[in-house]
Amino acid sequence: MKQLAWLALAVVIACGNKDKTAPAPAKDPAPAPAPAPVSIDAAPAFPTPPGIPTFEESLRRGGMTFTMPAGFTRIAPVDNSQWKYAFAMRSDKPAFEVWIRIDPLDEALAEAAKCKADPSCHGTDPNQRGPMWLAVIAANLGGAQGGLPDVKELDPAKVKQDFNADWGGFASVAPSPELTTKFPRLLVVALHKDDKADAVIAIAAGDDLTPDDLYRALDGFKFAP
Repeated sequence: MKQLAWLALAVVIACGNKDKTAPAPAKDPAPAPAPAPVSIDAAPAFPTPPGIPTFEESLRRGGMTFTMPAGFTRIAPVDNSQWKYAFAMRSDKPAFEVWIRIDPLDEALAEAAKCKADPSCHGTDPNQRGPMWLAVIAANLGGAQGGLPDVKELDPAKVKQDFNADWGGFASVAPSPELTTKFPRLLVVALHKDDKADAVIAIAAGDDLTPDDLYRALDGFKFAP
């Protein structure tokens, strides 16, 4: 398992769960092992909501690997207007869900290149979305209750070490009443790899989510070198 105590501790502090503490990371953590190949074939497949690629296609185009952690069951993604996602899994002990969307950047980069060549075009660089992009997604998931949520950016060196990503951040919101979930809190984690993909992992949970649960939910992700 990766040395993700730094991430869990950042989340615990930012979300105000002062009664829960994460263990300090090892001073000299061993390098994370190479990720296993995608191993979700044995899990039941479910239809992908319209308008987004399948999870497997997103992994391939985005240059990511994902191994479903032990203790989780793949479940059907719920099609909703706030935010579409292609993959979901559930932990029963304790009960929480993980919703995952990966947006490959190949098409966005092609459009950005066309825009750059056109003086009348004022598009954005897909590699420069950062905190505002995450804030908008989290606000949509929260039904824009209270405006844009605060985004906490993660340590770039540790995001690189554990996920081989170039940027990471997270935000915490109460889910929109229009979302189909029984859980009172959403932790939204975003990872970006330049020229590859944006990955968003929304964790729907109660107040009993622990650092160990967070480790399990995020341990299967890795961008290819």
